[in-house]
Amino acid sequence: MIPGQLPVAPAWLALAAGGLYLAVLWRLDAYTPRDVRHFERLAALRGLGNAQGLGQRVGRRLGILRRLREELDIRLLLVISGATTTAEAWLMGTAAAAVAALALLVGLDALAALAGGPPPVPAWISLVAAGLVVAARYMALRTRAQRRQERIQVGLMDSLLGLAVLVPGMPSDDALALLSRAQLDRDLADVLRLEEVERVLGPTSALRATHERYWALGRLMRLPALQELSLVIRAIDAEGLNPREEYQALARVSATNRLAHNRMRAARAKTLSAAAIALLLVPLLIMVGGGVAFAFLSGFAG
Repeated sequence: MIPGQLPVAPAWLALAAGGLYLAVLWRLDAYTPRDVRHFERLAALRGLGNAQGLGQRVGRRLGILRRLREELDIRLLLVISGATTTAEAWLMGTAAAAVAALALLVGLDALAALAGGPPPVPAWISLVAAGLVVAARYMALRTRAQRRQERIQVGLMDSLLGLAVLVPGMPSDDALALLSRAQLDRDLADVLRLEEVERVLGPTSALRATHERYWALGRLMRLPALQELSLVIRAIDAEGLNPREEYQALARVSATNRLAHNRMRAARAKTLSAAAIALLLVPLLIMVGGGVAFAFLSGFAG
């Protein structure tokens, strides 16, 4: 094989990439009507869906596969991050960026070949660069989703004491919407908007009870605070509990969990800082120790 030449013909490589792209679109239900996807999502949340596929059954038995499947769910990450684009559009944009990077490096090789020189960039580096573009796009989307999750969680925790004051005089969903609009960060208010809820859960979600809507939204967007709030609202409505006492108790539990989480993050940051300082001291210790050892050996050598 000639150095720098791909082990597979470019035509077969293009066909394989096209087949993989079509398989990803099929896996994301790109060819399924939107109404059908909404119905399947609602049926799954209510436990009325059809039998799970092979991937879901295997993922349920193997936690690492389930975790990997959740982390690579582009549609879910787009929903959590608040992006209005579809998964198909994101994949097309990612593919376009990867192809552009690949074409740029291949173009450099073509110019070098026209000039009669060796290719400046090997073929495998071009493929690695295209893969790095895809990975960078995915990590950026995942980071946006995680940060928005944290902001929504914090907004919910900050609203619990306000709910204890407002709920006896107004419905819980109206009180939470009012408190979210009063916050500096608009992520919680955007999630609770009726248009956003219908976009995420389907057009019939507005007809569901408040606790059911909050539970489904918290489960889909991985918001434990919203799920806990839905359980409290359900208990208040079903058992006639005192809203003020229940929301105050939930606020105390959330504050305790938040304090423990912040302490854990502080301890982790302290450990990482100590490790960074230790890594900075390693070259200094090598230099000093090497100098001392050299002087010691020179003294023995006379």
